Amino acid sequence: MIRLIDWLAHLLYEPALLGRGSARVPNWRRPLHSIHLIPSGWLARACAAYDRRHSD
Repeated sequence: MIRLIDWLAHLLYEPALLGRGSARVPNWRRPLHSIHLIPSGWLARACAAYDRRHSD
């Protein structure tokens, strides 16, 4: 469930990168567009939960 939430948060934050597919895109830190469907704080919370779960 946490993986799904993380993927959905990434998808909504940067729809052009298709979720965590951004790792496969060259220069992924340079945004493809400036449209974000959720605030960056929501993305940070989802990532933190995912990272805590998978860091063990």
